[in-house]
Amino acid sequence: MGRQGKVVLRLTIDERGSLAEANIVESGGPAFDEASLNAVRASSYRPAMVHDTPVASSALLTIQFQLVANKDEG
Repeated sequence: MGRQGKVVLRLTIDERGSLAEANIVESGGPAFDEASLNAVRASSYRPAMVHDTPVASSALLTIQFQLVANKDEG
């Protein structure tokens, strides 16, 4: 069938648009957690704006995984 899972992360983006922190709020297991952290670390961001001024912010991000088994693997 395949594997599926969900990882919820809390991201903090600083006023320069850099990822300041990424924490796992809900684990999807070690492999999905690692893939999620690698993805958010490799991504680029823009800072939140308040009255045209960049500010730090945080947000929750949910990543859903659904892996389909190869026909040769059964």
